[in-house]
Amino acid sequence: LKHDAEILAHKFKVDTLKIESIMKYCIELGLFELNRNEKNKSLIEYLEEIKILTGFVTICSYCKKIRDTEGKWCELEAFFSKNSEIKFSHSFCPECREKYYCDLL
Repeated sequence: LKHDAEILAHKFKVDTLKIESIMKYCIELGLFELNRNEKNKSLIEYLEEIKILTGFVTICSYCKKIRDTEGKWCELEAFFSKNSEIKFSHSFCPECREKYYCDLL
């Protein structure tokens, strides 16, 4: 770096320290651009992995089955498992626990 700065300084009749600082700045800027490009690439790859559900979903008011794009009715869990990376675990909300399992409490 110092040798290159001396050559440029002599050629353009500029102070060697100024050339060195400009070269260092350019190197840092280049590293910043490289780092930013790597982060952007990672972000793009991450976004490509995400499946986004948009639009209206028709759901049965009673049993909560969902009609898919083919017109078939399926369980809510099956629909979201098929169309996203969502995984389900089941439990009972306090109201249902009391309503359906109060005799076990």
